[in-house]
Amino acid sequence: EDAVLLPGVVDGGQGLYAAFGLFVLTSLGNRLFQKLQTYPMFNYPLAVNLLSTSVYVPVCFAYIVPAIHYVRPSPITPEQRAIPKTAFAVMGALDCVSSLMQVLSVNYIPNPATLVLLQQAAIPISMCISRLSFAHVRYDSWQISGAAVVLCGIVVVLLPQIRASHMASASGPGVTASIVFDDDGIFDDYDDDDGRSSVHGTARLGNVVAASSDPAAGPFPAWVWSCVIILSCVPMCYSSVFKEKALGDHDVDVVYLNGWIALFQTFMSLPMAVPTALATGLPLAAIPRNLRDGFKCYVGINSVAPAGTTTTTTLTHAVLHTGGRDSSASITATTSSSSPGGGGASSSSSLLRPDACATAPYFVTAFLVFNLAYNVLIVVILKKGSSSLLYLGSTVLVPVSNCMFALPFIPGHKPLHWADALGLVVIMMGLGLYRAGAAVFEYLTRRLGPDDDDDDAAA
Repeated sequence: EDAVLLPGVVDGGQGLYAAFGLFVLTSLGNRLFQKLQTYPMFNYPLAVNLLSTSVYVPVCFAYIVPAIHYVRPSPITPEQRAIPKTAFAVMGALDCVSSLMQVLSVNYIPNPATLVLLQQAAIPISMCISRLSFAHVRYDSWQISGAAVVLCGIVVVLLPQIRASHMASASGPGVTASIVFDDDGIFDDYDDDDGRSSVHGTARLGNVVAASSDPAAGPFPAWVWSCVIILSCVPMCYSSVFKEKALGDHDVDVVYLNGWIALFQTFMSLPMAVPTALATGLPLAAIPRNLRDGFKCYVGINSVAPAGTTTTTTLTHAVLHTGGRDSSASITATTSSSSPGGGGASSSSSLLRPDACATAPYFVTAFLVFNLAYNVLIVVILKKGSSSLLYLGSTVLVPVSNCMFALPFIPGHKPLHWADALGLVVIMMGLGLYRAGAAVFEYLTRRLGPDDDDDDAAA
């Protein structure tokens, strides 16, 4: 028998299997709309982070307050209410940091398939954190080898981004770039021979500042944001382990738990706006109006006008003509138009692009619904099973998500890059070794090894 799993793995029966199936479905929807919402809300990661956190507070406490004061017997027992709120505060702080890092990374990493692959760093990171947190946790050689192969796959995904950044930096001044915007405000990496109405812009630029296939990589290259989403797995995994340790002896109501975590996470998100602004190039004085404009965008109202103001933005999928060679890079350019309009205070950021908020009410609301269900199911699985089941579900979704984001009817879809395809193969090999390497080896040993009965008969 494998001595491998994270602590708390139990057979939760049909209820656990149902929760696991729902977790897979909601996780798929969560990943899809987590990226889709960034197209209309690109200028407003602060608002996206605050919305995705604060929505839990009224929803959860609309259940918590009546359940405590009016329901007899109350599903929220005195033992549950006696759990120290400091434990919820720690969970909220860890989730706040992880959520913010992921919001920024998803906003600035262009290819959703890359996001899915990079998030598999949770496997080796969770192994390290669990091993340090639980003295009795052990991993066999198959799991360790699988985690190492996963890391190799992540390196395969990252190397082209780093190489593109180096090539763009080496290009120097005097670079000509051309770019295509489509009607939805999504940067298009194809010519307009597909029949869509689009706006072409060509600019003579002085310096290439970042290499990325994203519409805008903020003040950093795309590979930096890739590293950020990898590092976001650290507080995320530690939060799961902390919940497992803190709640292991308590049968806590899921909504009660999420409500208190969300309350602390919402308050902690407000001061985190300062480092977020610094990381995205937003002036600190523009934070209040950027939040206001973000909430306006959520209801479909544009604040950064598409024309009429001088706007500094970051162009993507640009074809750089340098010395007879073409390469793709993310470059910063200043454009202007003569039609009137104004972007308000939000335009003080040098990395904003014209708003296209028409789809924001649909994409953001869909994400909030899926995210709410997703996080409730995480706690259910942690209580009924183990954190290992969470990453098993994520493993199932890796190839499905990669294919989903390449489908032509998905907004902003992109074909799989060769590095993503190769990284997917390597990571799936690593996940296979991690999840089933020992069991497969034992099966093959039994099937291919010598038969004990035959040996006895020969003797």
